[in-house]
Amino acid sequence: MGLQKEIDRDATGVPMRYWHLAARQDFIDAKRIEVTFLGFADEGAYKAGRASAASPLRYTLVAADFPSGTDLHAVSTAMLYSAVKTKAAAAAAAQPMANPSRLPDVHGVATDPALADAADAGIG
Repeated sequence: MGLQKEIDRDATGVPMRYWHLAARQDFIDAKRIEVTFLGFADEGAYKAGRASAASPLRYTLVAADFPSGTDLHAVSTAMLYSAVKTKAAAAAAAQPMANPSRLPDVHGVATDPALADAADAGIG
């Protein structure tokens, strides 16, 4: 299960094409979930157990990132992938910031648009 999108996160000239949800941390009282994606050359590199070769992508998800009424204690991995794709797309569509080094806010959280338009790989 992962996302496919070519991203040269570290400007090395070697893009990562497969992004795997590697970690999830729930902050119950704050009503947020933080997720970390690791990048791999391709799905085969991930499945072969190779180390990630890129800086991780991190996203903070809040209740507004899920369908109304979603119980944050019952969010599935597939729901996390979907929410991240939607949030990244919203960040990509946001108005450019006055400071180009600042990430756009989506639901009150600075959000990296890198995974906007990523394709599902084995999700379903």
